[in-house]
Amino acid sequence: MPAKAKRNLLILLAAVLVLIVVLGPLGLGVFVAQRTSERSEYAKLGVRADYALKRADTVASNLYGVLRELDQWKGERCTPKHLDHLRDLALENRFVQDAGVFADDGRWLCSSLVGVLSGSAPQVSPPDWRGDHGIVGWFKMPRLSQAASTRRTLVLGYDHFYVELDPDVLVDAIDDYDRGIGVFVTTPPHLVAWNAVANPERLQAAFDSGGVVPGSDRFYVIRRSRVLPIAVVVSEPKSQLLVVWRNNVWGWLIASLAVGATLAWLIIRVFRARLSLDGELRRAIRRDEIGVAYQPIVDLETRACVGAEALARWHLHGAAIAPDVFIVAAEHNGLIRALTDRVLERIVRELGDFLEAHRDFYVSINVSAEDLTSRRFLDVLTRTLGRTEIRAAQIRIEATERGFIDADAAREVLKAFREAGHPIYIDDFGTGYSSLSYLQTLPVDVLKIDKSFVDTIGYEAVSSSVAPHIIEIGRALGLGVVAEGVEREDQARYLIERGARYAQGWLFSKALPAEALVRFVQGPAAVAATEQSSGTGRRGRARDARRPGAPSSGQSRV
Repeated sequence: MPAKAKRNLLILLAAVLVLIVVLGPLGLGVFVAQRTSERSEYAKLGVRADYALKRADTVASNLYGVLRELDQWKGERCTPKHLDHLRDLALENRFVQDAGVFADDGRWLCSSLVGVLSGSAPQVSPPDWRGDHGIVGWFKMPRLSQAASTRRTLVLGYDHFYVELDPDVLVDAIDDYDRGIGVFVTTPPHLVAWNAVANPERLQAAFDSGGVVPGSDRFYVIRRSRVLPIAVVVSEPKSQLLVVWRNNVWGWLIASLAVGATLAWLIIRVFRARLSLDGELRRAIRRDEIGVAYQPIVDLETRACVGAEALARWHLHGAAIAPDVFIVAAEHNGLIRALTDRVLERIVRELGDFLEAHRDFYVSINVSAEDLTSRRFLDVLTRTLGRTEIRAAQIRIEATERGFIDADAAREVLKAFREAGHPIYIDDFGTGYSSLSYLQTLPVDVLKIDKSFVDTIGYEAVSSSVAPHIIEIGRALGLGVVAEGVEREDQARYLIERGARYAQGWLFSKALPAEALVRFVQGPAAVAATEQSSGTGRRGRARDARRPGAPSSGQSRV
């Protein structure tokens, strides 16, 4: 995939992710608010159901107690004394409205409200419910004291005794008019009481289904007694959830927006880093996408190419990034050491065979100030060359004056490089603090005259005399000199006349890829120059020619 297409895809992916992390938490917040509201409402409804069940338990226990007390009567039934006993029990128990006796054939015999009934008394219908331990119940029986009434009543019987109560006392535990309640006996299940809000059919459906009624507009909560065979079902409209949800959703939305904004900010940071120059450079180094161009270094007298300076090159999305941009970025982001290592790997990979075959040809590599504070790069260089037949002298070290800020550390590191066989070049000489004192103490082999001084040759400028002065400094200290940025023939002649021997610049060649450099070195001009200098007709070196890149004095200071 083209680099530009990858970048566009990353931007699209970032936009999609930002949209997801913003909308995702919002949707999640709404969902959580809804679930939280549901749990809250179920919890509150459960509290009301617990209260309703407690009241139903209390009423049922009271009635069971009255039945047990009625059964303990040992005298004759329905006598005046027995009727007084029935009335006392009914008055003493606030939930009991009537208590009495019925015969085996189903006739009412006597009642605390009516007294002794005549032979024309209504028959007791078969029980609607039969529970454990002989307890029976009637749920639709008309009241004996108001036979013509349609008001519901609840009658429980045991061993020919009965007690009657108003079912509403079981369902008056809910104080909110819109919350329904129903009371069930559970063995077998039967709805015995419900309030005005409740729908008996829906209550029965909710009880049968365990509280889940598909399509219903109400919530249902069921509570079963652990002591008695009764249960309650409490309900409320789902519209109440909307009220609670509105109260909860704002808090969740604010929290979700905060989370989404934080995640979006992190994603934007990650993608900005990935799409930024620093991020792209980091990936380029990791993927070995940093190229190397080789600036030929020529002998000014013979114009033969004796070496080359390795220059890092980087193309991003098809466009060349200026070295002074990405090199500075690498230095500021801790990538310069990895960048230097990649350049070395590329040199060995591209020119390894050529360097092994041409033992006098060299490549100089620029090292950063960081690599002048430790032996790290020297160790990397030694290991790398140890796997080849390249001589140490064929890889030369270029250091700028900025790298000598920590002069003591740089001195020891440069000394180690020279002792390992790597000549030391001072790049862009004259553009830094240019103290002659460090030239006296640092192990240096060659000075490179900066292009800015070469450009002024032949012009009436203040700096036009700097280049010859540097040449004189090199001669006085026994150092070689390489002039950078030579673009005109008069500049080359001027340098030769002043004693400079080597130069690089567009007069000879621009920076070349590895294959083009090999062709340039082996081109007709190089063959002619070597034949002329050797005098043998074969490619070689003149007997009095110095080693390429060697100091003008023919020796190298330690």
